[in-house]
Amino acid sequence: TDFCKIVDFGIAKLLPHEGRDAVSLTQTGDVFGSPLYMSPEQCMGIKVDHRSDIYSLGCVMDEALTGAPPFHGDTALNLMMKHQTAMPATMKEASMGREFPGHLEAIIAKSLIKDPDTRYQNFLDLARDLAILKQELAEVTPRKSLSKTHSRTVQDIPVYVKPQAKEKKSKVPY
Repeated sequence: TDFCKIVDFGIAKLLPHEGRDAVSLTQTGDVFGSPLYMSPEQCMGIKVDHRSDIYSLGCVMDEALTGAPPFHGDTALNLMMKHQTAMPATMKEASMGREFPGHLEAIIAKSLIKDPDTRYQNFLDLARDLAILKQELAEVTPRKSLSKTHSRTVQDIPVYVKPQAKEKKSKVPY
């Protein structure tokens, strides 16, 4: 059975739905979030939308692939200023020399564009580009059978299935 867990509800905002008024924990001008992953518009305390989440996902993807977030700062304010003005290091620089496909670098870079109007406009476009990249990589390097010297990937790990409870046999007297 597949399932998803969502964590860290420390900062939440309820958006309007079917005519209901917005219920918000923040007011315009308030700044809340994890500074490592905040979009430039979020750092400025202006209105955010789903494109801010795309920027944050870009930060997470960059960190997951390189081992370091795209920006570092001595203070939260310094870090927030970098999200607004600084260019992130290339993935090769951030990972200390590791090579990445150019298309992957382009996807991450487009997710991290400062201007939300130039960044990916929706998650579907981002997902489409990732799917195209996955297909391109599959065509270039077809999956080989694993030997004992190769590491396992997530696809190679068997899914644990909880054993079914055995039925108790009733004892029938003879």
